[in-house]
Amino acid sequence: MLKSKPYYLLFFLAVIVMALSFVASKETVAINVGATYYVVANSHFYVILSLVLAVVFLIYQLVEGLKLLLKKGLVLFHVLGTLLSAVAILTLNYLNRLPVDLKNPNNLLHPIDYNGYLIIALLALACFQLFLIMNIFAAVINKFRNLATR
Repeated sequence: MLKSKPYYLLFFLAVIVMALSFVASKETVAINVGATYYVVANSHFYVILSLVLAVVFLIYQLVEGLKLLLKKGLVLFHVLGTLLSAVAILTLNYLNRLPVDLKNPNNLLHPIDYNGYLIIALLALACFQLFLIMNIFAAVINKFRNLATR
């Protein structure tokens, strides 16, 4: 089933992330973009990520219901990219919340700023969705072209 419909992995990850939102700590995710800070509760951050993954899964279900033929290579590329981006976001969020090791002076002088990496992972997640949109447009054009040649 996963070979023919790899997008079910998105649904499984959405369920796992939603479960994480219930056990998430009361800490916040602070994303610094330039001089602006976006502060979101961890549980809300997980819910938003879970909803994004679930909506993408539902789009795949809708496309399947409309009998549009998507390119399997693009589907696999999109699903793997989305999964890797989501896992990177979860990992970087966890690493960003770890306390700084006060025993090691190098950590105090040059702490690792995971915020930049988190922004890159969020942008990668958004960019991978463009592959889904392109794949759907190509499938719709092919379907109309096939209807016109009949």
